[in-house]
Amino acid sequence: LLKRTRADELSASRGAVRAWGENRTLVGLAEIALTQGKFETGEARLEEAVRVARAASDGWSLAMTLDALGDLERSRGAHTRAGELYEESLAVFAQIGLADHPLQRPHPMHNLGYVALAAGQVDEAAERFANALLGYQRAGDRRGVAECLIGSGATAAADGRGGRTTADQALRY
Repeated sequence: LLKRTRADELSASRGAVRAWGENRTLVGLAEIALTQGKFETGEARLEEAVRVARAASDGWSLAMTLDALGDLERSRGAHTRAGELYEESLAVFAQIGLADHPLQRPHPMHNLGYVALAAGQVDEAAERFANALLGYQRAGDRRGVAECLIGSGATAAADGRGGRTTADQALRY
């Protein structure tokens, strides 16, 4: 076993802080590029931010960035790729102990509802929106609750029978 000195610990800590700052900066630059319609630049920045987070073993930044990259892919209609990114985001949150944290899990779960809906998987979409709704409620995130209700309504409309039990239950909360 290698003994680490306080200087080693401090150096590692500084490296982690630099990586976190670099990741957050890249995500911010990606958001600016995307709002300006520069999708290739935004995508490149997000992919670079993913690489930085992976290299630094920064699970939180990785999960958040994968979710943002999933949003970009979903906006392009690449639902399969978006779903893969959202699933990986959830898996990373689970690895770092935040799988059930109300402020982390609902966003990719909500997005997976739309991925399922786009694939015609109405039951799965309803379940994803209902699960995300509970997380947003626990977090007190009213916007997230509203987004889940919209998704649940879209799921009920896609069902063609006037609503599924799980969507109806989600709408009652």
